[in-house]
Amino acid sequence: MADKIDVGIIALEPTAKDLEAISHIVEENSFVEPNIVFHVYKNRRSQYKGVRLWSRSDLGTCRIQDLFVTDTRYELIPMKSTIITTLKEQEKKEEEIRKINSTPSKKF
Repeated sequence: MADKIDVGIIALEPTAKDLEAISHIVEENSFVEPNIVFHVYKNRRSQYKGVRLWSRSDLGTCRIQDLFVTDTRYELIPMKSTIITTLKEQEKKEEEIRKINSTPSKKF
């Protein structure tokens, strides 16, 4: 089964050894301490294989805040931020632009 999947991830609580190994990353970047780590062992068509995604999970609200990514040797991997815009947000912005462009300008 594992050969047929495109993405393979195991989610675990970080061990004491894990937390000690990343303590300098947490302190230097003022991150909250992660309480879940996603071990990405397979990721087809991506450069991010064999990485660990460190996150803070709130089990009461089922929300997860991604904090940072390391390789298997606990070395920080720089990541670009991703901004997701929904179709509704995009349509609202376009409508505002149309209103601005259709308003006649005053001549002085």
